[in-house]
Amino acid sequence: MADSAASVLENSRKGVFPLRFSSGTTFLRNTTVSGGTECQTGSRSTRGITPHYLTIPGLESVQELIQSPVDNEPPCRILAGLNRIFPVQEYLAHSSEPQLVLTKVFHAWLESFMSKQVLTRFGLSLQILSATEIGHELFYELPEANAIIQFGFNDFENVYFPLGDVLKTYDEQHPGLARYVLRMLSDCPLHIGTPEIIYEMVSYFCWGGENNEEVILQERYDEYLEMGESEEDAREAAYETMVVRYAEFEENLPEWTFQRSGQDKAYSGPIPPELKNLKRCHIRWKKRKKLHYLYPDYVFPGIVVSLDQQGYAFSCDLINRIGNDQIQCGADYYFTTLAWPLPIHNSGEMQVVFREIRQTLEYFSACMDFLFMHEKEYSDA
Repeated sequence: MADSAASVLENSRKGVFPLRFSSGTTFLRNTTVSGGTECQTGSRSTRGITPHYLTIPGLESVQELIQSPVDNEPPCRILAGLNRIFPVQEYLAHSSEPQLVLTKVFHAWLESFMSKQVLTRFGLSLQILSATEIGHELFYELPEANAIIQFGFNDFENVYFPLGDVLKTYDEQHPGLARYVLRMLSDCPLHIGTPEIIYEMVSYFCWGGENNEEVILQERYDEYLEMGESEEDAREAAYETMVVRYAEFEENLPEWTFQRSGQDKAYSGPIPPELKNLKRCHIRWKKRKKLHYLYPDYVFPGIVVSLDQQGYAFSCDLINRIGNDQIQCGADYYFTTLAWPLPIHNSGEMQVVFREIRQTLEYFSACMDFLFMHEKEYSDA
């Protein structure tokens, strides 16, 4: 694999991590940090829970499994909420610990709608955290919640999906289909590093959301002039602060793959059979009127999708550069992940969240099933 891709992994832990559930620290603070310091949260005392909270509608038999009311109220409520969309009764006899039952139930639930290849190939992690363990510093805004579900990658995934040839064929047969394929991949809420997503990451972290570096370059040039630098020195110093320049995108990626203009261009032509499930998931997702998930403040794509080796190496290099810049600023960063606040005292609202989680992961799974069809070995030659 290319050196640039390997270096993304240099400071992250290797290996495959199972889906797991926690009443302790989040996986984001332990396994996805590529450098920097680990996030810390202050501890808060847990409020005592009275026994009547343990009578869960539809899961009365859980009452017999209770050993510690304070510890087991959240998992019992989550089981009751999930039971409305995924029957959990058969799993209650597997263990006398509600947290262990919840782990088995979530494994079975994910396996009921996600691709087995996706679940086995990647170091994915899912954790359910109580209110005292929610990392409020990971998000700019975090609604009040009794619990939170986090799902994402433990590491950057060193896999190579060159789509250049297949997209060229698609466009020759059905003009406009290549752009639509990238659109479907880019719209996935669990970030997949298409050229567009890489470009948007650079714009966010390096250019203040602008199309290129011109605005921020001018601002820094003016700042150096105000500090007494000569025009030549101010210009040189401003350029040195640019982590990424737009010209680099022009040199390494076709502009149609990342330019903001034309991204919303509709496609109404034929859809090949291998894309029908992806299209179905994309359409269902775009129809959502309200979203409940949250991104961590500093999240990078855990998978890079390119047209060729040049684009792949360039995209990995940008992730490295921005990651190193974040570390020098004292910030951590995390690979592809989402979080959902979970209102455990409202089973109706929990149903809505669980359905969104399923729709999100189904969409991600459909994206990856398509990409796996075009996976290749990266040649260093």
